[in-house]
Amino acid sequence: MVDDALLCLKRSLSSVNSTYPKALLAYVFTLAGDTETRQQLLRDLEEEVLKTDIETMAYVLLARLSMTEASTEDINYASQMMGNLNKERNTYGGFSSTQDTVIGLQSLARYAALTYVEIENLKVVVKSSKGFQHEFHVNKKNRLVLQQASLPEIPGQYEVELSGHGCAYVQTTLRYNRMPPESDAFALIVETSPKKCTQSSRKYFEIRLEVSYTGQREASNMVLLEVNMISGYIPVKTSVQELLEKPLVKKVEFDPGKISIYLDQLDNNVQSYSFFVEQETEVWDLKAAIVKVYDYYYPEDNLITEYNAPCSAETTKEDLN
Repeated sequence: MVDDALLCLKRSLSSVNSTYPKALLAYVFTLAGDTETRQQLLRDLEEEVLKTDIETMAYVLLARLSMTEASTEDINYASQMMGNLNKERNTYGGFSSTQDTVIGLQSLARYAALTYVEIENLKVVVKSSKGFQHEFHVNKKNRLVLQQASLPEIPGQYEVELSGHGCAYVQTTLRYNRMPPESDAFALIVETSPKKCTQSSRKYFEIRLEVSYTGQREASNMVLLEVNMISGYIPVKTSVQELLEKPLVKKVEFDPGKISIYLDQLDNNVQSYSFFVEQETEVWDLKAAIVKVYDYYYPEDNLITEYNAPCSAETTKEDLN
């Protein structure tokens, strides 16, 4: 059965044009031990992969490193990719989505296993130009423990010194709050159906989205459409899965509190999407929920709007009697 599946995939290679399925196939044929097909796919991906999303890079990294014995060429190439992946990690060590985090950390763990170096009294010293100094000591016992310290002066100039033997991952994090910039890159309309509050619409209603790209380029990059749920409501899973059949939809992430729809790109043509939600917990005095659309690679190109349930904050129990 597996051989037949691999043969089917190999026959379909000529019709595969985008980087994501190519990366998946490269990993598949690596695990299958088909070196020739693997090399063909990796050659096609070599120039494109560093411009792609996290999950695609992670699958290529896994393909590079999952042979019985990874070559020096594969490890050297993976080192460059690993640096690009690490730059995209958030302050908690993961990535922007659950799927990216799972596959991204899997690939980084594979790289770490292949390039493991025994730690011997590794010391990391962080210094500032104004006299601040903090030492981190990493050894066999605490090598997997997160160590952190606050930097006293921001902005400021700091340097990191390492001594001893081993490898450490050093990350700096800067948090700040600011008003989101206004952007004219997208048009977004969010409506519910039905609009009138009834006993039926309190339990079950549809969310309709109309979105298009209105920026200065001909089209956007990959777009992420995030729809947060109204309190007490959850998406109807079957209706969310049907979104995968809609134009431009690349992937849909399902979460009780939010739906994330990945679109290949958008242009000035309006795209329409819809799914249903149902009441899981009865909540009164409902508040609006946020819908956000943004360019995956230029998140400053974004638009945020709100929507209300048919039975919103203005509705009282008497209105439904």
